[in-house]
Amino acid sequence: MKLLRYDAGFSRRKFLADASKGVLSTGVLMSLHEAIAKTGEINKAYPDELLSIEGYTKGRIKTGDIIDASNVELVKDLIEPVRYEQILKQGRKLKIVKTTTDIMRLSPWEYIEATLKNSGMGVFDAKGNVVNKADGQPWIGGHPFPNPTNGIELFAGQTLSWGRHDASFYALKLTTIEQNGSERFKYSGGWAEMSPVGRVSMDPKPYWPEQKSKLRYQSVFFLEPQAYRGTSFLNVWDYDHSTFPQLYGYVPEFRRIRQFPTNQRFEPLIPGLTLFLSDAWAAGDPLHTWGNYKIVGRGPFLGGLSES
Repeated sequence: MKLLRYDAGFSRRKFLADASKGVLSTGVLMSLHEAIAKTGEINKAYPDELLSIEGYTKGRIKTGDIIDASNVELVKDLIEPVRYEQILKQGRKLKIVKTTTDIMRLSPWEYIEATLKNSGMGVFDAKGNVVNKADGQPWIGGHPFPNPTNGIELFAGQTLSWGRHDASFYALKLTTIEQNGSERFKYSGGWAEMSPVGRVSMDPKPYWPEQKSKLRYQSVFFLEPQAYRGTSFLNVWDYDHSTFPQLYGYVPEFRRIRQFPTNQRFEPLIPGLTLFLSDAWAAGDPLHTWGNYKIVGRGPFLGGLSES
């Protein structure tokens, strides 16, 4: 018989106690950042029950199983309310894969190495911008607060680097649906991002010298249907977290580039579309647009991974 050092309720009690105090300790048994720095894995930071779905559900759900309406109650605390509703009432299913403990498989290795190398160097300046503690210049790469102590430190990393790459491109296929379920519009196009600062994999590092005052260039364009082919937008982010991005657009019907008001970020880009620029990575607005970040809960979570 194996005696467990931590019973099945230990982690839950730990999370609830920390959340009630407003504490954001990202590990349970030790600092998650410390565990990753030492081993490259998360194992030392969590008890057995949080390292596998089998441990968490006491064997009732295993790697390779399908979560559907018949068993979703077992993992209700691990998923967002909307995903729970989709599984319970709309037929959505999830396939369980083995817990990923190797941190290098969860983000680009250059970004993770920069996070470890620059640990402790991120601070907020008098204006609330994240800067390098050594010289007050813009951030130099990786997550500036790998061991966050509050909500804004955690979210700052998301705002500074959406996809953890210096540059990235995503192909888009979008379909808008009427209330009766019929298709209204079908669009295809692309979404591109490029970071002039905090660069970790592309030269020049860590800054594009001529653009050090900019945080991000973000563009989205459409190829289909023919009526909207060529419609495109460019969002230019200032590094100052309190400044709204500049938004430009190309309208093919008039063959003109025009500047849009910045609040166009909160409106559909083209008819029927519910993708807004402010939605990007759940961080599509400057860090201090909304503010009042709070820790409202902590706990284990079922994340979506491709295993590729």
